[in-house]
Amino acid sequence: MRASFENPKGTPGPFSAVQALAFTPDGRELVVATGRKARQLAVFDVQGRLLRSADTGNRYLSGALAVSPSGKLAAITVNSEVGLFDLATLERRATLRGHTGDVASLAFTRDERHLVSGSNDGTVRVWNLENGASFSLLSQGDEWAIYTDDGYFDASRRGGDLVALVDGMEAYSVEQVALRFNRPDIVYRRAGIGDEAFLEHLRLQYEARLRRAGLKADMSGEVGAPRVRILSQHQEGDALDLRIAAEDSGDLRALQVAVNGVPVHPGLGEPLEGSRAELSERVILGQGRNRVEVSAVNRAGFESRRATTVVERPPGRPGVLWFVGLGVSKYKDARLDLRVADRDVTALAAALRRARGRFRDVRTLELTDARVTRGALDEIRAFLAPAEVDDTVVLLASGHGARDPGAQATFYFVTHEADLANLAGTTIAYDELEDLLGRIVPRRKLLFVDACQSGELDPDALAALAARAGANQLAARTGPAAAREAAPRRPYLYLRDRYVYARLERRTGAIVFSSSLGNEVSLESPALGNGVFTAALLRVLAAKQADANGDGWISIDELEPAVKAAVVDATGNLQHPTIDRENPLVDFRLPVLR
Repeated sequence: MRASFENPKGTPGPFSAVQALAFTPDGRELVVATGRKARQLAVFDVQGRLLRSADTGNRYLSGALAVSPSGKLAAITVNSEVGLFDLATLERRATLRGHTGDVASLAFTRDERHLVSGSNDGTVRVWNLENGASFSLLSQGDEWAIYTDDGYFDASRRGGDLVALVDGMEAYSVEQVALRFNRPDIVYRRAGIGDEAFLEHLRLQYEARLRRAGLKADMSGEVGAPRVRILSQHQEGDALDLRIAAEDSGDLRALQVAVNGVPVHPGLGEPLEGSRAELSERVILGQGRNRVEVSAVNRAGFESRRATTVVERPPGRPGVLWFVGLGVSKYKDARLDLRVADRDVTALAAALRRARGRFRDVRTLELTDARVTRGALDEIRAFLAPAEVDDTVVLLASGHGARDPGAQATFYFVTHEADLANLAGTTIAYDELEDLLGRIVPRRKLLFVDACQSGELDPDALAALAARAGANQLAARTGPAAAREAAPRRPYLYLRDRYVYARLERRTGAIVFSSSLGNEVSLESPALGNGVFTAALLRVLAAKQADANGDGWISIDELEPAVKAAVVDATGNLQHPTIDRENPLVDFRLPVLR
């Protein structure tokens, strides 16, 4: 059937400039967005007869149009806004304001609860059609950020680099304001996205971050960051003496000094009081380049811009290499037993001992099976206590990982004595391992985690993965899954690189390299005698090819892609290692272990 839109001579045409067209879902009507004055939105039947029209107020020469899946609603460009119309009557339901440029594309979600708009202002917005709330979305490669007009945001691990918070003529990096504004629970609750368990989990991450920072949840008040200056500096040998001034329009909370991204003080830093402070700091320098950054946080949760100085200390022989291994194959609860997790520790320790000629010394602490208890934390602290600033620390945790069933979903390393009904009291939280690394003197720190979170997978999906692994003569480390068979799955925990998981209040400076993504299993190979991830580490560290620049050392930038490729190949694409925490300012490297 052909429709004719021809008009008798002397009468105006139906459209003027046509900006967008869309048929209703039943195919009986054609909805047209035009540039014609007083008829920017028009509905025709398939014979070309005008049925109804409306003046949307759009004055742009371009626009977008979308019809909802039920055919009840139409969304159309209205200048830099979006008009929402009842398609049966063309009465305006709402005007959605937020874009600052021409709206170029529109689409309804299937349930018609949300509308997605794309604009020439460079953003995509998602609108909650029940309350008009929206958030903007930006992405670049694998990194993304979403934010509301009043500054609340969610982001990927490095997605904060895509946006800044602007207040008048002042611009703040995301890191400066994250303690207060990294509130994905608020973003998604306003938008009507996610169930209550998901939103509560995100809220608890925010509150836990504040609790660790010693800040209160009520941080209302004016937007404003402290100011920090380095008044003077003097270097003598391996020490740098700084004179620092900090001020704020309100109350200061703490001052932190970091060298190459590694904090000198635990937590937020040295406590401060009042609106002004002037103090001295002595910083021990490491060999080579030292980027020293000084910042302050106020009681509203804002961080200052970082005052920075770069100083050099002559290079020398690398310090001591410290290795701590936690590996559990035999558990008190025999249902959890694995085959080779303990061997991961002994094998990596033996390999690293071959580096004695490249370091001043190599010292190892191997804790396996029954020695891996909560009390092991004290043993590790005592072992690492003599470590110095130029030393290198490697920690491996190999075995089961498990999430607490509570809303906060704390991630634990499952000890030999673990009681799955009391994870908090009988296992080691991974936060505790990071805390431990954050409180030692060395700045080159790497945590390997050869464990997974497979207890969050659907039992059918888990069984399918285990079957595929078995076909490749691999075994999945999936014991703790049985404890949560009756509990609802929490797929939102798969996305581990959310900004809300970043430890802003105490950047430890440690690199964390995990064996698998959040929705995968970690596999072990009885044939290889190790976990696949640890086996790949051992192979790469002994491979001359991994030393891409031929300097005899394998940097983290060389180690990461080589290990990832080896694990993906060995598991038939079932397992993908990932860097969960990174520190690009630290020159972390290990020698080629021949």
